[in-house]
Amino acid sequence: MGSGPPVRRTEDPVVGWKRAQLLVHPEPPHELRFAGPAEPAHVYRADDVFRCRRGHRRVELGCTCGFYAVDDRAALRPSVVRTVLLQVELEGRVVRHPQCVRGERQRVRAVSADGWCAFCVHPAEAVAGVRPLFGQLPGDWRYAAPVCGRDRALFDVVLSCDEVTAVLAADGVALAWDRERESAAALSLRRMGRARPRPAL
Repeated sequence: MGSGPPVRRTEDPVVGWKRAQLLVHPEPPHELRFAGPAEPAHVYRADDVFRCRRGHRRVELGCTCGFYAVDDRAALRPSVVRTVLLQVELEGRVVRHPQCVRGERQRVRAVSADGWCAFCVHPAEAVAGVRPLFGQLPGDWRYAAPVCGRDRALFDVVLSCDEVTAVLAADGVALAWDRERESAAALSLRRMGRARPRPAL
């Protein structure tokens, strides 16, 4: 019988990368949290300890509990939902699998967020709280979507980019707004332009 995944309890954090959805609470002071792309019902803080639904008090080998990450950011797969990129540190009991690691405590150290409006091709000036359509989030949490100066007027919960940066900085998290990549809206428009049928000659 082969040996299981290596487990170690470490005082030196294990650095990893992951994708997450950024959330904002509609009530002041508008807390920010994170949620997984696949299981948004599990909301976590920038510094949090995983709580297993099966009642485990620590990460167990025979369970899937724990915060997951990968060693190399290039190994992250694209997500079908809007996410931010997290650099995290895993502490406590850490289980190393062939393609990922999981730990009982996670500290978010850095966040890279899309610097373009989610609804047009203009730079983001704020994030807006977008209500989930199917109740995927617990409580009153909302998805935090980047919006431009025009589109921010469409929402009742809005934090400027500077306010978001300050909130995360208070938790020891460095935030970068990524505008080097093409905006999703611009990319979609460009693809639609290529797909248009040519007029008959």
